[in-house]
Formats: sequence, structure tokens, C-alpha cells
Amino acid sequence: MKKKLFNLVLFATISIFYSCQKEPTASFTVSSTSVNVGETVTFTNTSINANSCLWDFGDGGSSIIESPSHTYDTVGTFTVTLTAFSKNINKSDIATKEIAVSPIPPDPPTVTTTAVTSITQNSASGGGNVTDDGGSTVTARGVCWGTTQNPTTNNSHTTDGSGTGTFTSSITGLSVGITYYVRAYATNSAGTIYGNQISFTTNPSIPPTVSTSSVSNITHNSATCGGNVTSDGGATVTERGVCWSTSQYPTISNYHTTDGIGTGTFTSSITGLSGNTTYYVRAYATNSAGTSYGNQVSFTTDQPPTVSTSSVSNITYKSAICGGNVTSDGGATVIARGVCWSTSQYPTNIDSHTTDGSGTGPFTSSITGLSSNTTYYVRAYATNSAGTSYGNQVSFTTLIDPCSGMTTILYSGQTYNIIGIGNQCWIAENLNYNTGNSWCYDNNSSNCNTYGRLYNWETACTVCPAGWHLPTDAEFTNLTDYLGGESVAGGKMKETGTTHWIPPNNGATNSSGFTGLPGGYRSTDDSYNNLGYGANFWSATEYDSSNGWYRHLSHYDADVNRFGYSKSAGYSVRCVKD
Repeated sequence: MKKKLFNLVLFATISIFYSCQKEPTASFTVSSTSVNVGETVTFTNTSINANSCLWDFGDGGSSIIESPSHTYDTVGTFTVTLTAFSKNINKSDIATKEIAVSPIPPDPPTVTTTAVTSITQNSASGGGNVTDDGGSTVTARGVCWGTTQNPTTNNSHTTDGSGTGTFTSSITGLSVGITYYVRAYATNSAGTIYGNQISFTTNPSIPPTVSTSSVSNITHNSATCGGNVTSDGGATVTERGVCWSTSQYPTISNYHTTDGIGTGTFTSSITGLSGNTTYYVRAYATNSAGTSYGNQVSFTTDQPPTVSTSSVSNITYKSAICGGNVTSDGGATVIARGVCWSTSQYPTNIDSHTTDGSGTGPFTSSITGLSSNTTYYVRAYATNSAGTSYGNQVSFTTLIDPCSGMTTILYSGQTYNIIGIGNQCWIAENLNYNTGNSWCYDNNSSNCNTYGRLYNWETACTVCPAGWHLPTDAEFTNLTDYLGGESVAGGKMKETGTTHWIPPNNGATNSSGFTGLPGGYRSTDDSYNNLGYGANFWSATEYDSSNGWYRHLSHYDADVNRFGYSKSAGYSVRCVKD
């Protein structure tokens, strides 16, 4: 009975003891919730009412140490569980936290900078060597540079591939004579790293490179040249052109042009030169480093032509024939030649002048519009690009105007043109005065209107107006001699063309102004012949008692023929002034 009572009291006592213990509260802190593989995490137990604990690190590891440390060897996210126990382990509590374990991060690459070579005024060659990628692929590499030390990829830089190993970089866009700093770089996922710094200085500027063009468009006082600036020497070309002198190797201290700036071709106008002179030319170009010159070329300016004046011939009261001979063109094409004349000595082409073709050789000039009985001075001239030169001066005096200034005469109601030829004044039309023993060809009055009347010899000797007369045989000879003789005078006396003359009307020039018309003739048998084929003019001189001398012009040659024929025949009449 006593033993049973004792057990009951003991049980009640134990129950009261256990019922009085507090329940534990689990909690802890960690040194880091995000670590890399191989890194150690320290756990600090901050549980309450706990006498013991159990750690589960989530990777298979555990510990009963109150505040342990643990190293994670694998990548992942691990749940750490802390179980906190009461003193008699009849009560517990749990706390958890997650630990993220990442791979070990790579290191930056290792890179060195190689020496700079091939340095010019505006470029160089550099590079580097990536000896270690730091555990991560090198995604970019190159060199960076600047005019201040320790350049980065924020400065000018190249991109020269990826990966490890050596690489070469082209450094461009540089300025002349400037010091630059260069570093190689390499980039991986860990970042960008730079190699050792080196420095270099670009080459200084030099004078430009220029060549001289050939000379063209040469005249007596000008020419065209130019040049080509093929290199600016590393500095802006601020002036370019050509310089020239009569001495070799001209410089800009001599005559020169200024033809723009920069590189490339240019054209220059060389002016103010002297004729027939040798000049030397060089192109030039100037930059901040100085002035350089191209190759020397030379040229000789043109000179005026050489010309002589011919003698004057065929002098009348209002005209003459002259000319000249261009014996040298002076090195340039003769573009005009002729003679000039004046009543004052040493005429020029500002005075009256002719224009008689171009080129070298002899030429003939017709001097017209002169005054009678006047002395004139004449010089041949020739013009090329170098200017105008003149031949020797000759002089002549025009004849007295045999017509005394008259150009027409009114006779029996009809006006006739008159012309002075040599020292004679002639009516320049066939007489059409109606009188006895005169006829119209074929008795057709319209022929009289065109060709004049046909007269027998006796009537012809008396039909001319007062102050005029039928020319003698000697006077006709005087006319033909003046016109160059009977073999050519007919052409100079005949009307040109075939309006009135039957073709071919050979040799007709009418240069005398006589204007002979082919009025035909009336034969002794009263028939009419040769209208359009020939002209027949009575003279006042008898061939014999039955015949008179006359002059004949033909359609087929330039001759003047002298014949005698019956005085009863009907021929045309020309009158000459007394």
C-alpha cells in the first residue's frame, strides 16, 4: 500500500516538472546567402530555449555544433535547416534559409601591348598579345589610343577579333607630328583589361609633291600651263600655281600665278609675256612645311609673221593692184593678210585695207575707192596670234580722172553710164541713138533697148554726143594695152555671166567696167548675125577707102580681135570723151 502511494507521488512530481519546461524557438543568421563554389558560410545560432541543435546544410552535410561553418563544393540552391531541441529533447523547433551557390567567376584576361611600327604622318601599326583569357572567352580585343596617357576604349580604338593570341591593329586618323599613347585591351565576361602603355610620335609634315603640266595655247604674250599636286605632304596646301622667268628654275620670287589650294590638278594663265622669247616654267605648291616645285618646262612665245610688199600695178584714177608675200608665219598660223594704204606714210590695218586670205605665200590685193591724181602709201600686212607685222612701204599716184568725176551722161533723153579706164573716159553702154543708117538687131526695138543700135561706119563717126567721139584705132589700142594686151583685154571688157552672152563666155570678168554686150552685127546683105556670140565696135580709123577698123569680142575666149570690114556693115558704137 505504501509502495503504490509512493509511485503515484513520483509520477505526479515528474509530470509537474516536465509541464513547467518552455518550448524552444529556432532561428539563425548566415554570413552570406549567395556564395561561389568553394566559399565558406558561417551560421550563427540565435535560437531561444534550446539546449541542443541539429544542422542540415542541404548538400548532404550536417552538424550539431551550435554555430558551425560550412563550405559548399557544388553549384545550386540549398535549403539549410536548423532543428532546435529543449533540454530533454522532448520539444523542438525548425528554422530554414536558402543558400545560393554560384560557379567561381572568371578572372579578366591578360594582355600585353606590342611595339608600334610603320609610323607615318597619319597612321601606324600596333597590336597586342592575349596570353590568358582569365577562364572566359575573350569577346573583343584591339588597341586604344589618345593624346593623353592611359587611353581606354572610350577613346579611339580598333576591334581586332576575339580569343587569345597575337593580333595586329591599324591605327589611323592621326595628325601630323603628334605624340600618341597606346594600350592593347582585351574583354571577357569579367571585364576589360589593358596592356602596358607605349607612346609614339607621327611623322612631321613635309613640303607637297607637285608636277608641272605641258604648256599650250602659246601666243606672243600669253600661254596656258598648270600642274598636279599629288601629295599635300601631310599639311594643307594653302597655295599653288606656276612661276616663270626667262632664266631657268624660276621660283615664287619671280612672276607667278595663284590657282587655289589643296591637292589635284589646276590650270594657270601665264600673261604679260614678250614675243619671240623663251620662258621657263615650274608649278609650285606651298604648305606649312614649305614650298616645293615641279619639273621645269620651257616654251617660246610666238612672233609676228614676215611679209614683204609687192610693187603697185594697174593704176587708175580710182584703183590699183598690189599685194605681198608672207615668207614666214612666225610660228603661228597667219589668220589675216592683205595691204593697207593711206595718203599718210606707214599705213596700218586701222587705215583702209584689204583682207586676202590666210597662211603664207604671195597674194594679190585690189586697192579701190581711191581719189584721182593722189599719192598713196601702201604696206602689205600679215597677222598671227603674236600680232601684226608690215612689209616695206611703196607709194604710187593715181591717174587724173578722165571723167572729171562724172558717172553718167544724158544724151537724147537717155542716160548712159560712163567709166574711166586708164586715161580714157568711156560711155559704158552701147549707144542707142536713133538716126539714119542705124538699125535694131532683127529690126526688133527690144534689142535696141538691150544691145543698142547698129550703125554703118559713116554714121558711127558722127553719132556720139558733143564732147565725145568715136574712138580711133589707136585709142582702142591704148585701151587694150592698158588692160594687159589683146589676149586678155577682152575678158576684162565683157559683161560677166550668160544673161546676154551665149555660154561659155570664157574669161569674162568685166574688171574694167566696160561692160561689153554681144549685140551681133548687120551684114552688107542686110542680114543680122551673131547676137549673143560676139560684140563688134567701130573705130574712127579707115582700114582703106571701103573698110574701117573695128574691135571684136567673142563668147569663147578673152581676146580682143582687130579687124577691117566694109563700112556699110552695121556695128555697135562706144564713145570716148574728147
